[in-house]
Amino acid sequence: LLFLGDIYASLGEKRKALKFLKEGLETLKETVEPKLELIAKINHDMGELHRSLGEYEEAVTHLTQSVEVRKRIMGPLHPLLADTISSLAFTYGDMGKMGESADCHNFALQVYRNTHGKNSEKVASTLNNLAMCLSDLGAYNEALAFSEESVNIRENRFGAGHNVVASTLNNKACILRAMGRLEEAEMDYLAAIMIGERTLGRAHPDVALRRNNLAEVYMSMHMNEKAERLLREAVKHWSEELGPDHPRVGIGLNNLAVLLGDEGRYEEAIPLQRQLLNIDRAEYGQLNVFVARDLNNLGRYLRKNDQLNEAEDVIRKGLKIRQEILPANHQHIGSSLDNLAHCLLAKGEKELAFKTGKKALAILTASLREDHDWVVQAKEHWGG
Repeated sequence: LLFLGDIYASLGEKRKALKFLKEGLETLKETVEPKLELIAKINHDMGELHRSLGEYEEAVTHLTQSVEVRKRIMGPLHPLLADTISSLAFTYGDMGKMGESADCHNFALQVYRNTHGKNSEKVASTLNNLAMCLSDLGAYNEALAFSEESVNIRENRFGAGHNVVASTLNNKACILRAMGRLEEAEMDYLAAIMIGERTLGRAHPDVALRRNNLAEVYMSMHMNEKAERLLREAVKHWSEELGPDHPRVGIGLNNLAVLLGDEGRYEEAIPLQRQLLNIDRAEYGQLNVFVARDLNNLGRYLRKNDQLNEAEDVIRKGLKIRQEILPANHQHIGSSLDNLAHCLLAKGEKELAFKTGKKALAILTASLREDHDWVVQAKEHWGG
């Protein structure tokens, strides 16, 4: 049963693999002297399979069981235990539980430092993962320190021109960008792109992602011409290498539509936004935060292009999704209400527009800082 589970997993037949692994696990538990390490391994493998299928609660259950068994039979400092806790960290990250993810990455890091050495690739990889997790939590200084340590280890192990170094530089640049240190981020992205072009090729999807990231820096620096060129190249290469409906194409389309919309080029932004909406619907289904975002942005471009009836319909669809899947006072619900209020005002429905705008302002004020751009702008429009 376990052999069949491994075979089906290697073939990508994940459901069949889970079926045989589950049967094997139940059989093992019923033996007189159950092989605990084998039970731990099966739980680990099942957790990984559930995670790859997006079944995160099931993944956490199996990975946690594996951790409990491995702690009992191996002690707290065994590398196999750290491997399972590392998998648990990624699962929590996928679930948006970044605090739990960071704790798990940090535990694994301490184990790997002891078992593999402080300059090992295991340590460098975990430092990189922990840095990105801490960045998501807003702990930028700590994140940057871990990222720089990861870069240094990998440069010493592989050489400065290796693609694994480029990948780590890309992540370090993401942290710098989040800190507002745009010139430093630009330099790291450029280095990562240069290494990637030499080692992977100019059209490789990972190199395209680095171009997309650099374009986001240029957008923040108001260097839109450079940003647009990079985004169009990224979308072109992703479309050619991965197919025109791949989610990565959607990443580039989203940024390109935002750039064009900010420049008032709504006739160009609208078809890109429609294409992005179709990609995200196919990938994530109807009730999804990305689909709601796409609808809200499409509605904004339609509104500013004076296509008001369609704009209102699209904005309301996005608002409905957000109200179904997000907490009642979530900032994105406030954003959708603000967008709707502007659309109603443009249609001459002043009373309903201000009523809707004040709802938006109440949510945005409750969920964001007072100096946040969304709050400041909503106060200007609806605060009177």
